[in-house]
Amino acid sequence: MGSRHRRQGLASRAVKLMADYACRQLDARRVLLRIETGNSPSVAVARATGFRLTDDEPITREAKGRQVTLLTWCYQNGGANALSA
Repeated sequence: MGSRHRRQGLASRAVKLMADYACRQLDARRVLLRIETGNSPSVAVARATGFRLTDDEPITREAKGRQVTLLTWCYQNGGANALSA
C-alpha cells in the first residue's frame, strides 16, 4: 500500500473482499496469506481480517535479490457470512 493511502483501512477491505470471494464464490475451505517476518503492517491486516498464524514451517524465498522468510496465515471458511463487513 502506498504511503499516501495507508491507515485508511484499504488493505483490510481488499483482503476481506478477496477472502470473501474465495469463500463464497469458489467455496474455498481456507485462504492463505504468506507474510514476511517483521512485516508488522501486513500482520495487523491479517489479524484484523480474521487470519491466524499457523504452525507451518516458514518458507524461505529470494525476492528482489535478498532472502525473505515467509510465515503462513490462514483464514478458515466459517460459512457464507464469515467475512461480512
